[in-house]
Amino acid sequence: MAEAEPDRHAPPGVFRAWTPETFARAKRERRIVVLMVSTTWCHWCHVMKRETYGDPAVRAALARHFQPVLVDADERPDLAERFRNYRWPTTAFLTPDAEPILALRGYRNPKAFLGILADVRRRVARGGPHPGFDEPAKPTGARFEGEAGLVRMRDRLRAELVEHYDPKRAGWGTRQKYPVPEPVEYGLWRRLTDGKPSPAYERSIATLAATEALIDRAWGGVYQYSVGATWDRWHPEKIMSVNAGALTTYAVAHRITGETRWLRNARDVVRWFERFMTASDGRFYGTQDADAPRMKGEALYRLGAKERARHGIPRVNPRVYTKDNGEAALGLLALHAATGDVKPLAMARRALEQVRAKAVRADGIVVHEAERPNAPLFLADHAVLGRAFLAMHQASAPVDGAVWLAAAKRVARAMNQRFLDRAQGGYFDVAGDPVTNGVFGRRIKSFEPNAVAARFLLELFAITEDPAYEREATRAITAVGRVNAIDAHWRYSAGLLIAVEQRLAPWVRIEIVGDPKRPAYAALVKRARALARAHPGVYWTARAEGADAQPAALVCGRGTCSDPVEDALTLALVVDRVLAR
Repeated sequence: MAEAEPDRHAPPGVFRAWTPETFARAKRERRIVVLMVSTTWCHWCHVMKRETYGDPAVRAALARHFQPVLVDADERPDLAERFRNYRWPTTAFLTPDAEPILALRGYRNPKAFLGILADVRRRVARGGPHPGFDEPAKPTGARFEGEAGLVRMRDRLRAELVEHYDPKRAGWGTRQKYPVPEPVEYGLWRRLTDGKPSPAYERSIATLAATEALIDRAWGGVYQYSVGATWDRWHPEKIMSVNAGALTTYAVAHRITGETRWLRNARDVVRWFERFMTASDGRFYGTQDADAPRMKGEALYRLGAKERARHGIPRVNPRVYTKDNGEAALGLLALHAATGDVKPLAMARRALEQVRAKAVRADGIVVHEAERPNAPLFLADHAVLGRAFLAMHQASAPVDGAVWLAAAKRVARAMNQRFLDRAQGGYFDVAGDPVTNGVFGRRIKSFEPNAVAARFLLELFAITEDPAYEREATRAITAVGRVNAIDAHWRYSAGLLIAVEQRLAPWVRIEIVGDPKRPAYAALVKRARALARAHPGVYWTARAEGADAQPAALVCGRGTCSDPVEDALTLALVVDRVLAR
């Protein structure tokens, strides 16, 4: 039976790996499972592994009656989703038959933990009932069906963002301040699609200004969150998903306003990418610890760059996850679209080429880590990477756009084959057998991964007009977009809101054809690229035809196309007419 992978903070021999064999042993020996869900960057996870699980009395109690299991939340995003309401470290207790007993949030010292172990033993001896785990909201109740249902869902999601916005300090939520990108992205999306400011846009701009308190101006990057109700009590881990989202939103804000303030912030994130987070092959790492070898992060990050160097560099987790690379590429491509700078485009291309070569199989299956190809397969990797491939298609056409579009189609096909719930719609978080790969013997359909999957499929539909993509995107939206789930996810519901807005909003595809050597072809390409950057509902493709073929653009949307447009100056007028239908 495999021990958990070596952890520099955990005492050796205490933890076993999350495997069927581990749970079989617990059942055979009637051991209570103690599941610790942690991350490599979590300060209090390190402390609890070292001090609590390293305590001799705790180790003796565990050896007699328990089976400790250690899971890295970054390695297992399905378990991270299952315990999202607890965050890290999570301590979860299960019966020998893997039935939930209770779960706890946060650090527990050795004395407190011994008392918890004794209490859990008494609970199991009594045979229950047990408190169980705080369940992330399962999509229950009536669906929002049909076009009218989607409109009602959109209105409910919009109201959720308004209700939870903090007008005093900006951001969503008041107890702690998280730089969650999707609510901000939504307001920026509305500004681009509406063509004018709105309350949603003003909330986004105010929040972007507030999150500047989380930017590390010395080394670059954005801290994970602020521990209090204000933005300046930051918890200084740096997480790729947080930084990629910040990069995207700051880049789009610069594109809308032209203000150098937002561009400076975006470039500070890219500096962190370059200095700390880029592997030798161009892919990106996912997390950096808060603490340096000789100083805790709260003190370290209040020093200047030169003073920090004396205390060492906070550790970067050397593992490379596919989802992180897709998110980083999306942020870099947003910066390229905002500025025309080829450097972020080159960084995104290099990372995505390596991921496509190392983490994507010939049939489109995407692995979570290229270096661990036999690990479980996750929806989030497919959905995020698919969106990144499409963004690269939009950025690189007509050079090699067809390559990226073909890769995105393969990923979508694999996603439908391995994760789709064909009967009810929506996508499971993890592929394969629910006993082996599921969470406690079942597969779940989570809110945020399905929102990303829907956005991917809607973007693919707009580019290809294959109705199957729109159909499955709609089914994913309605599968998870129930009232209770929307309420439970509040600040994390904006990704689904963007998907619903995309589904309801008009869109166009500009298809450019003709002889690419003619100046008119280049002029049409330039104008189409500019229109796609200016409006999130505009997509474009280019197809070279034979010599002397007259360059022209077709503007298509929902089954109809305009007459050929040969003049780049009038292309915008035709696009506006199609969007206004």
